[in-house]
Amino acid sequence: MEREMALQAVTLIPAKILDVADRIGRLQERKDADIIILDGLSFHHKTFVESTLINGKVLYEKAKSIYFSHITHDE
Repeated sequence: MEREMALQAVTLIPAKILDVADRIGRLQERKDADIIILDGLSFHHKTFVESTLINGKVLYEKAKSIYFSHITHDE
């Protein structure tokens, strides 16, 4: 499956199935969004989450993590 289709398979398509695509499912103005920022390609086994934002607040930052801050994408 191509990357764009895989991303839609876990975002936009479920939102459409649940009939909530008017509120969620893709990054777009006036939609709700919980966001993860990655240090590599999504779905790659070596990719780590850099930051997580939920309801507009940063809830996780890898740089501040005592467990993962030392790990880089190259390792």
